[in-house]
Amino acid sequence: MPRTATETTTKTATKRANARSTKAKEDKPEKAKRAPSAYNIFMGTHLKKWREDNPGGLVKEGMAEVAAMWRDSPENPKRGQAPAARKPKEPKEPKAKVAKVSKKPKKKAASEEEEESASAQSD
Repeated sequence: MPRTATETTTKTATKRANARSTKAKEDKPEKAKRAPSAYNIFMGTHLKKWREDNPGGLVKEGMAEVAAMWRDSPENPKRGQAPAARKPKEPKEPKAKVAKVSKKPKKKAASEEEEESASAQSD
């Protein structure tokens, strides 16, 4: 007979799961954060200025304008270079459909049944 979950086993299991997750976090050394790139620094400073100048503007518009400024900025290490060409995505081939095999014979159309009965009567 299978055991049913009781209140005590559920609490114990939860305690064990919580204990494992906190130990795992303590065992891992913290990774040092990467230094922000030149683009991140540029966006941070110029986007703040753009928001002050355009308090009702959408952030999406601000990001687009500041990104356009970045293209021609002297801080941009790739300034003056043509953007890298993107490769077009190759369309995926659709999966082949598997025909279902039914155990029951297909029903005949009414006209086929009439033809069979007519041919059987004439024999």
